[in-house]
Amino acid sequence: MSSPSEMSFSGTDDEPGFAGGLSNPETTQYKLRRQVIDIVNHLMSYGLQHKLDLPGIAVIGSQSVGKSSLIESISGITLPRATGTCT
Repeated sequence: MSSPSEMSFSGTDDEPGFAGGLSNPETTQYKLRRQVIDIVNHLMSYGLQHKLDLPGIAVIGSQSVGKSSLIESISGITLPRATGTCT
């Protein structure tokens, strides 16, 4: 895995225009972050969050400011969207 100082924000031939690495599932950044999220989810499925400090996030803000979109972008998971649905 690359250290932060080795990451390029200008893009490469196979990863044009680095955009956080999460918008394109073909990028190395997306794949690496997806693997980390999957590992954390797997550990949580065994209840290990009570024995280990596993990463978690809280997104706080006003209604309709993009909180769900941010979570979708970070996690790569589509959240339910319907009238009256809270995420």
